[in-house]
Amino acid sequence: MVDHGMGRLLALCLSVAGVLAMPADVGAAAHTTVVTSHTYVSGDPEGTRVLEWITAHSPGRRPLARDGAVVVKRKQHVPGSSASLSAPDSVPTKGNPGDAYSVKSTFADGTTQTWDYRWAPPAGEGGEWGLTGYAFRKGSAPVETP
Repeated sequence: MVDHGMGRLLALCLSVAGVLAMPADVGAAAHTTVVTSHTYVSGDPEGTRVLEWITAHSPGRRPLARDGAVVVKRKQHVPGSSASLSAPDSVPTKGNPGDAYSVKSTFADGTTQTWDYRWAPPAGEGGEWGLTGYAFRKGSAPVETP
């Protein structure tokens, strides 16, 4: 006599393992997340361009000076595969939900200003970059977040 109980148990375990190995959202479109960071030295035209972008997008939190180093960090969620990527521009013109853009400006005396932005839906040109955080630090003073 053959015991089929063990065979049924094995088939059940394989079925459950197959379901657990599947992605949570089988219908989700593929995307690639890209994180970039770039430092512009004082006087670099691209750094100036970034600070002009900040002025246009955050008139109440304008850069106090334009003669320091500028560090840009950007997180992009790009629909499709990594083959569709191109090098990011120093200033974002459009985005996708979840994209983030952060800028830190450091003056010669150690004073820093930092701005954080997020892309608000929808994807493409219908959304906008919104300021989500700002910090100012004078020299070695503690960080102030008004």
